[in-house]
Amino acid sequence: VPFREGERRRQKTTLTEQKYSRQREREAERRELEYQTCFAQAQIDLAFHTPATVGSWLSRWSGVVEEHDLETIFWGWCGRFPSLSSFDRFFWQEEPLWRLIFEAGEA
Repeated sequence: VPFREGERRRQKTTLTEQKYSRQREREAERRELEYQTCFAQAQIDLAFHTPATVGSWLSRWSGVVEEHDLETIFWGWCGRFPSLSSFDRFFWQEEPLWRLIFEAGEA
């Protein structure tokens, strides 16, 4: 009888651990999906901005999307504007994103 009780207790503990592990995995997947949704929304939102208004885009998304992702979106967007054709990614790579946005607004 003690063996069965110990085995039941061990199985119950294992099931409980698996339950919470699955919950954590689902929560991580939910957060990742939420982030990817915000990233896509930021891309779409930037499509409706000009160099003069790109600063408002940055202030809207800077707390929601990681800066390196915003920078990737920004560089893809720059190609749409002849006034920003002089922006060389290699030259600007050490500058913070807010500086790029400021210079884009001045261009």
